[in-house]
Amino acid sequence: MEWSQWLQGGPFLEVSFLLELKEEKKKTIQDIINKLSRVTNKVEIVDENVDDIIDFFDSGNPYDEEDPQSIYLYSLRLKLYVYLSCKRKATLQMEMVSSNVLLVNFWFYGSEFDAPEWDQIGIKKEEFTGFLKELYSVYTFTKGLIRKESFLKRVVFK
Repeated sequence: MEWSQWLQGGPFLEVSFLLELKEEKKKTIQDIINKLSRVTNKVEIVDENVDDIIDFFDSGNPYDEEDPQSIYLYSLRLKLYVYLSCKRKATLQMEMVSSNVLLVNFWFYGSEFDAPEWDQIGIKKEEFTGFLKELYSVYTFTKGLIRKESFLKRVVFK
């Protein structure tokens, strides 16, 4: 399935956090993916080529392919189902934002209204706060965020 067809509609809701890299990039990404099984809300990876996606992340992608001095970007996306109050399509996106910090984003359809044409069910805000707290219990990050165009809720864990 094409990326443009996986998560459609909008607006989108983001549940994200920052993690400090304490090991090499590839190992950190593998650990994050492996720990998804510890989250109380079931998380199911749809992509079949996860190892290839991790390898692509690890090698990076030049910002400007024509410039041999170009900086490299490190980013990956995985298609998921996350079981909150119901089975929801999601995208897990991870990006290096500095040499030792990784941004981890879970993207969801973010409208409160159902969109049957995209097979999307409207959201309930409270289910995502619980999901962020559940992620904290597994990953222990210092900054967490739930964001949508129409509202912003910042949750900080110490």
